[in-house]
Amino acid sequence: MQKNKKYAILTCDIVGYTKLDLSNRDSLFSALKSVFLCIKRELPRADIISDYNSFRGDSFQIVLSNPVYSLRSAIVTRAHLISNLKRKKQKAGFDTRIAIGIGDIDYYIDGPSPIPDGEGPRLSGRLLDDFKGKKNRRLLIKTPWDDINNEFDAPLALLDALINKWTVEQARAILGVLQGSTQDKIAAELGISQPSVLNRLKLGGSWAIEILCKRFETAVQQKDL
Repeated sequence: MQKNKKYAILTCDIVGYTKLDLSNRDSLFSALKSVFLCIKRELPRADIISDYNSFRGDSFQIVLSNPVYSLRSAIVTRAHLISNLKRKKQKAGFDTRIAIGIGDIDYYIDGPSPIPDGEGPRLSGRLLDDFKGKKNRRLLIKTPWDDINNEFDAPLALLDALINKWTVEQARAILGVLQGSTQDKIAAELGISQPSVLNRLKLGGSWAIEILCKRFETAVQQKDL
């Protein structure tokens, strides 16, 4: 790890994991691994530096060398899970709580699945515990900078309220946009018309999500990383 460099650690906790049967858990783990490939392929600027690491049955971590794109990576992760896995008798697919901690990584703790330790991982781990008192929240961020923490807490709560209402169809369309696809390309991939894609994007709040991502990226980019 580079000394005095800031990393982003996304500690993720699967929602409703204990209620899943073995077949659904196998499908879930396959999808989680594909999340890593998705971020590497579609968000190369985030510079994901970790392999898939499930350090507890219902939890996994993503480590990014470029914290600027940590929020966008978290939204891609949630959109990917919601859009690709649909449980029986559920209106939406799987989802995950994501605690983003930005800070230094001092070293990795040795073991079958090496675990990072330092400022960033500790911030992320503490945030994961904070979800217990915030039942409607599924995305929290903690950074070394108080101005960023204060600015984005309320917008992230609104983002949660928006994402928590996504249908599978809306998540699929928004995932396409986050991956850089045009509406025509998304329409072709989903087998629907371009106006249908546009409608899904509007209902899912895609335009607002893009504004929030760009503002977060600008704010973090101005810090000493």
